[in-house]
Parts: sequence; structure tokens; C-alpha cells
Amino acid sequence: MVRRFLTSTSALLAVAAAAIATPEICQSSAFKALTATPLGSSPLLVRSLVKGDQVCLEFTLSSSAPSDTEWFAVGLAATASMVNTPESNVMIYQKSVDVPESHVIGGYSSAEVVKESDQTFFAVHEASTAPLKFSYQRTLAASSKNDVVIDPTKEAQFIWAYGSSWPIRGHKSGTRGTEKYNFVSGASASADDDDDNFCKDNNCTAIVGGVAFLAMLVGGFVVTSLLRTTSVGHVLLHKTLATPPVKSTTNAPLASPWTMFVQNLADLRIGELLVMIVFLIAVVALAGLSSSKTGISKSGQTALLIMMFMLLPIAKIPLWTATFGSSFERIVKFHRWLGMLLSLITLIHLILAVDVVKPVSSEQYGEVIPLWGLLAFITFVAIGFTANEFMRRMFFDVFYLSHRVLSIIGFVFTILHAPKKIGPALLVPLVFYVLGLVNQWIKSYTTTYEASVSVHESTGTTTLILDSTDKTKQFAQKMNLCSYFWVKISTVSGIEWHPFSAIVTPNGDSIAFCMRAMGPNTKSFTAKMLEHGKSTYTLGVNLCGPFGRISVDVDQYDVIVLIGGGVGVTPLLSAINQRRLFAPKGSKALDWNILWSVRYTDDLLMTDKLMPSRDQLEYSASNGNVQQDAYEPLTDAGAASGLKVTWHCHCSEEKQDGYVTRANGDHLAYRAGIPVLDEYINSSRYMGRKVAVLACGPPTMTVEAQALAQKCGFDFHKEVFNW
Repeated sequence: MVRRFLTSTSALLAVAAAAIATPEICQSSAFKALTATPLGSSPLLVRSLVKGDQVCLEFTLSSSAPSDTEWFAVGLAATASMVNTPESNVMIYQKSVDVPESHVIGGYSSAEVVKESDQTFFAVHEASTAPLKFSYQRTLAASSKNDVVIDPTKEAQFIWAYGSSWPIRGHKSGTRGTEKYNFVSGASASADDDDDNFCKDNNCTAIVGGVAFLAMLVGGFVVTSLLRTTSVGHVLLHKTLATPPVKSTTNAPLASPWTMFVQNLADLRIGELLVMIVFLIAVVALAGLSSSKTGISKSGQTALLIMMFMLLPIAKIPLWTATFGSSFERIVKFHRWLGMLLSLITLIHLILAVDVVKPVSSEQYGEVIPLWGLLAFITFVAIGFTANEFMRRMFFDVFYLSHRVLSIIGFVFTILHAPKKIGPALLVPLVFYVLGLVNQWIKSYTTTYEASVSVHESTGTTTLILDSTDKTKQFAQKMNLCSYFWVKISTVSGIEWHPFSAIVTPNGDSIAFCMRAMGPNTKSFTAKMLEHGKSTYTLGVNLCGPFGRISVDVDQYDVIVLIGGGVGVTPLLSAINQRRLFAPKGSKALDWNILWSVRYTDDLLMTDKLMPSRDQLEYSASNGNVQQDAYEPLTDAGAASGLKVTWHCHCSEEKQDGYVTRANGDHLAYRAGIPVLDEYINSSRYMGRKVAVLACGPPTMTVEAQALAQKCGFDFHKEVFNW
């Protein structure tokens, strides 16, 4: 080992000893007869001549460079990167020094560009300042530890840069680059492919993202507007990728990772999968256009593309409803998934960047400033931490407020990281997001609704009924079925906004909200609302909404089956009241069957003020205590007289059937025990009629209902607030 080390050291010293005494090749007539050619797309001209084991190189800065240029640098590199490992050297020619000198490129800051102590391994032939030009002779072999070996039979990689002052704080766009050069032919080419030349002059990320987004919009419009009633449209809009995980689903606050994964597949529709495929095609296309760029550039561009599409689902604008027939609560899953993917890609981007640049550097490198990128990464890591499943479910206020504040900070840092590239790419998504946000704020803070308050203490439920106004009447008549609002009550909390299903009142002149305090947390919004409701009868309410659009058009079905658990009955009750009062002409859905399961009999009275009376509903049975046989086929008896609603109530903790008496004297019958869902969701019961199933309640109930609906071939929609 020692002998080998001494031998290699001796060889290196021998090469150094054979340092170029005179630049004979540069002085030869053969070299002088050569014509300088452009070095790729750079502003440099190059001449070279190889003889034996040595080469003469001449570089001239062309007149296309700014007239105030004070220096330029060029050197061989192992890769198409300005900074390499191991470190390589470049020749820097400064007007003030008047002789080219070898410097080692250790990093992207000027402090990391260090002049080599040994300047004897090359021989300068000439140097001039008008134009800026120098030539020198060196060996093909590496004459110093930072030299790059020249193989004349292969293409060499050159890095170059120029500037108006030294030392520099960063490179402006177009003042540095990498080029390929062939010593045998004297021909050179840009280190980037032709595709990359396009991206060099254009913001490829913004272009690719824009084309992909346009393709999504066109595809969504075609499916939802032109193909909705066709078999193809039905498959795209209603068929999902997997069967719901009934056996592994629990009502615990957090599901296992595997259960969440399978449930996501069970909720993902074929049409949504096609949208994801378009996005993946965009990622591949962007990678193809940047095929010869460094890993840092590729990962950065991919992260930017992800960020563009991550913003779109949370922009609360009508565009998604118009083109995809969807709404925020159903497309926000893409925001979550893209957020997780962004965390991974930005981590890779940071790891790759650490090898070539100091992340804390505030000096500009090319078009980026590393420090802002690092701060953006830290900010988004904090957002990811507060947005995980546990934090969202257990500490919603922390999640929501941190998301609002940190996201603004994160996007500012991100844009400052590379303003010329990132700013234009994020322009459209940010405009959409800001428009939605401003619209929300205007609606939320310019109008305060007065509401009457009532408390049902045994169930921990607070009911708010908005005073009837022209606006509340409009909500009741025009809002989508199962809509929800973000609600703020200043007397309870000045900053907290929480989503609640809106319930159309039985007479249709307003809307209401039913808020249930659940669990031992006495500091939760609903718990504080319950305590506040005990001491007040009216209060002011700020609303943001309405939001939400169910995935089925109930008017196109013969039968609607509603499955509600606990307070999850509220959006279903609202749908009943709204369709009972404001059904559009030509609606086919005249039979509505609602299964409501609660734990205790008192729970059946939590929405008492919002349930229609017996006089307002046509029951399928003459006696409220009688339940229809679950397996008895339904008829069209309700068609002649309008909407027919059949209630099936269950109390899981009760041992015997019975009824509860409502405040208006009506009896509401119930069955004891947990309901058997396949008694209510089965194909034989509906005799081939077109059926849609809507569910809202605990996960075990909604997942089982989803599985049964899928088995029977019924279209399914569930209302969830797990985002």
C-alpha cells in the first residue's frame, strides 16, 4: 500500500515537474491557423489543438457580453454542474489582474472560490482585455489534484461564467452555464438538449402545468356536462377503485394506515383517477423536457409543479363545481396527497442541494437564493406536522390556524427562492386561491345573522335557528343539498371557524345548525357553545358558505336511501326538508327512506325543532309506532301525492322497541338494538328501481353502507368532515 502511494505520488510530481515551460503548441502556426468557434450557446469563442500529451486552449469573450464585464471564467468539469465533487478548478481572467489564474470552485459563494497556490502546471500564452481573451497550454493528464483529465476522444464538459465585479454575490440569469466540447472535431454543443434549450428560454414548469390543468378542465366539463347520463359517464363519475374495508374500520379517532389507504381507494372514482393520470403525465413531460438538467433542477421543477396543483383544490371558487361537478370537501384529498408528495420531493431537493451549495447562503446562485428555499422548506415541514391526521382530528384549531398563517409565509419564501421562475408558475393558482379567500372574507365579515339558541342538555346539543330574512330564505331554497357553512360565533370565539351542516327549517324560511359537544374536551368549540347557549337566547352568527355538492343527482333516481348515525342525520334531514318544500319539476325521487341510528332515546330529540311534523310528512304507515317490513318491496304509492318519507329509527342501547314524544306531541317510533343495514340496502327490496344511497355518521356505519351500496350496484355518496 505504501509503495503504491509513493509510486502514484512520484507520478504526480513527475507530471508537475514536466510543467509547461513554454506554450509551444499555442505558438505554432497550426494553432494560429485555427478559426475560433462558439462554445455551445455561451458568449465564449474557443480554439484548441492537441499535440502529444498536451493541449492549447484559447477562450474569447464575444461582443454579445455586456461592455462592463470585468472578468470571465472557464474550466473543465466532471459533470454539468458549476460545483463538482471532487472539487475542480477553472481559469479566471480579470481585467485588473491581466493574467488568467487557476481557482478551485468549492461552492457557490465567492468565499468558496479560492485561488490555487500552485500556478505552474500550465503556461499562459497571451492575454488581452480588448476583447477579453486568454490562451494557455496544459497537459491532458491532471497536473493538480483539482485538474480534470482531458480525453480527446470524448466530449468534454466546460463550465463558464462572467461578471461586472469581483468578488461576486451571485450570478444573474444568462451569465453562467455548462457546455459540451469535442477536442477532435473542435465542435461544441450546449450541455442541454434541444428540449432544454426550450426550457432555458421558457418557464417549462408553468407551461406544462398550464397545459395539464387545461386538459383537466376540458375533460371534466366533457364528462360532467356531456357524458353524465351515459354509461361511460356513470362509470367515470360513480365507480371506485376498491371495496371499502368494512372489517378493519373502527370508530376510533384515527384509523390504521392500511385502512386509510384502502378507504382512499374505495372513495377514489375512476374519473378522479384520470385526473391523477393527467398530472403524472405532466410530471413525466416536465422530466423529459429537462432530461439533461441536474437532479437539483429536476427536483425543484417537480416540487414547483406539485405546488401549483396543490393550491388548486383549496381555492374555493365555483370553477370546480362547474367543470367537475365536485366541491372542496371531495377534492381536498388531492391537496393532502400532493402535500405529502411535496414533502418528499423537497426533501430530496434539499439533500441534493446540500452537496453543491450552502443552504443558508443568501448569495444568489443562478436564479435562486438558497436561504429562502431553506426557510420555505422549514415552513412547509411545520405545516406538514400540524396537518397530519392526528393533529387534524384532535387539535383542529391548531391545524386550521397554523395552515392559514404558515402557508402565507411559506409561499412568500418559496417565491423569493426563485422569483422569475416560481412567481409566474404560481400566479394562476394563487389568484384562484386569493379570489376564493377574498370572496369568503367579504361574505363572512360583512353580514351577521341573528339566531335563536336552544340547548338539549341531555344530548349535549345546541341548535341555532337563523332569523328568517330574504337571504336565509334564499339559502333554504337555492343551496345545494347537504350544504355546509363555516360558522363563527364571536361571543364564543373571535377567531375560530368550524364547518357545520346547514339544515333547512321545516317551513323552509331559514336554515339552522345543530352542534353537538362530544367527548370530554370542555374547551372545544361545541362544548363552549353548549355552555354559552344555556345563558343566552339569541346571538350573532357569521357564516362563510354555502359549500358542498353531493356526488349524486337525487332527482334522477326513483328511491333515495338515507343512512344517518347520531348527529350525522343533520345533512340528511336538511335534504328531506329542502326536497319536500322545493323539489324541482320533473324530479323522479319521490320515495325517501331514512334510517337513523342513535345510542339513546333522548338522542332522537336532538333535532326535534328541525324535524317536520306528522302533518308535514306523509308516513308510509298510519301509526307512527309501526315499522314497515324491511324486505317488503316498495311501491309507487307516494308518486300521486308527492314526496313520501319513511323513517326507520334505531336506539342501539335500548332493549325494547318503543317511541319518544316530540315537543309537538308527535310520536317517533324506534326499534331497539343496532340496525342491520342490509335490511335497508338490498336490491330485492327495490324491484329494479334506480336507487341512490346517502350516508353520514360514524365510520363503521358509512363504510358498511358504502360496501352494501357497491354490492347492490347503487350509486353512493357520503358526507364526511375528516379533512
